[in-house]
Amino acid sequence: MELTELIEKVKQHDRQAFEELYNQYYPMGFSLSLQFVKNESDALDIMQDAFITVYSKLESLEDASKFKSWYM
Repeated sequence: MELTELIEKVKQHDRQAFEELYNQYYPMGFSLSLQFVKNESDALDIMQDAFITVYSKLESLEDASKFKSWYM
């Protein structure tokens, strides 16, 4: 599914779309978090917080093509 379509579906509270978004962007975010904190448990906590924020604030993202920079 194209990113813009995926984002729109997540904005409509489509659980499967959110899972797909999570699966696509979690590895990159986890890797970056782990580089900063050097602790897997802390990196997992950061990612949990990050995706809670993504879900709750995604409505503020006006241009879905900018998701990667907005997320990071």
